[in-house]
Amino acid sequence: MIGAQSGVMNDVEPNQIILGSPAIPHKDWLKAQAVYQKLPEMRKKISDLEKRLAELEKKA
Repeated sequence: MIGAQSGVMNDVEPNQIILGSPAIPHKDWLKAQAVYQKLPEMRKKISDLEKRLAELEKKA
């Protein structure tokens, strides 16, 4: 099964569900969608951690 508007570039193994562009297995697509919603928060957290690390490196 291939999800709507999926970008299939290669042969697909039988009995698989793929989604996305490029098309990936359904389970991986679901995990990616869960992370995608958190990206703005994760970006801010990484930026804050980089600043804290830079401050600690200056003190060392």
